[in-house]
Amino acid sequence: MNEWVTCPRCESKKILSNNKLFIFFALVFGLGVMTFIGLFFWPLLFITIPGLLLTPLTIFIPKINRCQECLYAWRANKRTTVKEM
Repeated sequence: MNEWVTCPRCESKKILSNNKLFIFFALVFGLGVMTFIGLFFWPLLFITIPGLLLTPLTIFIPKINRCQECLYAWRANKRTTVKEM
């Protein structure tokens, strides 16, 4: 983990990387709640059930660094990964 990564735009050192596991569980939780609501409003099930089946594809989301000051985002490579959210 390289802690000296700076933002290419503003050169700030306040940078976070996305966490694939957090994204996965957020999607599972959100779509699970929507599926429960879909039991009462059935057309919602046509969105939530395929969404739940596609959540394992989050492993293919690329790592993204985001500057906390200017909100600039860029694709992280292995040398520019910083602490995760």
